[in-house]
Amino acid sequence: MKHFLLSPVSARTGRQYLYALLSAPLGVAGFVYVVATMAVGGALSFTFVGLPLIATAIFLARQYARFQRLLANRLLGADIETPPPNQRWASAHGVLAKLGAALGDLPAWRSQAYLLVRFPLAIAYLVTLGLGVLEGLVTILYPLWWSVLDPTNKDSKGVVHHSGLQLGDGFYFDSWPRAFIVTAVGLVWVTAAVWLLKALLWFDTVLMTALLGPTRAERRVEELTVSRAHAVDDSAAALRRIERDLHDGAQAQLVALAMQLGEAKENLDASGAPGTDLDLTETRALIDNAHRNAKQAINELRDLARGIHPAALDN
Repeated sequence: MKHFLLSPVSARTGRQYLYALLSAPLGVAGFVYVVATMAVGGALSFTFVGLPLIATAIFLARQYARFQRLLANRLLGADIETPPPNQRWASAHGVLAKLGAALGDLPAWRSQAYLLVRFPLAIAYLVTLGLGVLEGLVTILYPLWWSVLDPTNKDSKGVVHHSGLQLGDGFYFDSWPRAFIVTAVGLVWVTAAVWLLKALLWFDTVLMTALLGPTRAERRVEELTVSRAHAVDDSAAALRRIERDLHDGAQAQLVALAMQLGEAKENLDASGAPGTDLDLTETRALIDNAHRNAKQAINELRDLARGIHPAALDN
């Protein structure tokens, strides 16, 4: 109950007032802009001017949508995501390709649609702020301006009443008790206008989420793109790890193996020379070390190969 009564003067409602105040004239101007540009572009579509004009119009509508999302996220606390950029535009080459990419930008067309369907909301904002909130404030402050300005009215019989408001020709708010009745009515009026404004803002947020944010398919494509980039990064990191392990582990063991086998071979070659005996103990030690290094290198390669698998299996 406390939240309901204090809602018209809360900080959140103040931000909502500001959003509606800024958004209403922009909504009217946006509607006029879309109707004018589409009408002119459609009329000139048989010339070389019409399609570029339409492409420019929807591009500017997309830029407006960026500002509208920022306004809603900051003032209304909404969480409207940005749709993906026009990938076809970046990869298009030539005037015709660029024109086709611009005309095929679905988020830009949705921005155009938002400007069209939002026009009734913009009018509703103006009516609610003007006839609802402002008129309500005037009635709330009636005792103040009634006592200061001392307005007068004449009834049908010519009798003067010190009243700024009246009901019909017989009831005038010309006394303090009646003045405070006007204040009470004003409080109810403003509260009703505020909650009507909140309902309009909720509907506006739904429209913005549907038309100015990414669709489910676009969001899925974006998620897959990010997932693919992460998979590529993970694969690159895994390759660097494999290269490092090969260099620091198995490669060093294989080098030692080659050196030990080389020394054993030299001992065998030297034993064939006249007057030279084969040192079996040294040769056996070299072969044992080479065998040990070979097994260690095999184990390290086996451990290394165990961690190698396609990156797609991580998803």
